Amino acid sequence: MREKRNEQPHPKAPEAKASVLTDADYDVIGQSILFQGMSRDELTALLPCLGEYKKTFAKESFILRAGGEISSVGLLLSGAAHIERCDYWGNRHIVSAIRPGDLCCSRQHHECECTGG
Repeated sequence: MREKRNEQPHPKAPEAKASVLTDADYDVIGQSILFQGMSRDELTALLPCLGEYKKTFAKESFILRAGGEISSVGLLLSGAAHIERCDYWGNRHIVSAIRPGDLCCSRQHHECECTGG
């Protein structure tokens, strides 16, 4: 007689939802160092599993402030962002520039010391 196992049901795959990404977005994503060499079909299957979302930031807005908790990583799809450092007197210094396809960090889908530029 076979032993009855206490098997857990297989976790349900996330439901597919319509992507808000454009063809141009997929081109940028496919050329990024993180997803380089992946086909559009592979990206279409993978990105929803990674919690894909698209967010727009206004010019001069903060994506994340220095010292903020980082909870997600994303790609800049268009435009530019600056990583800045402010000194004691409030002067802003650009440390680095982020361009489309570059990685950026985020705090729970909200606010790097990257400013939309």
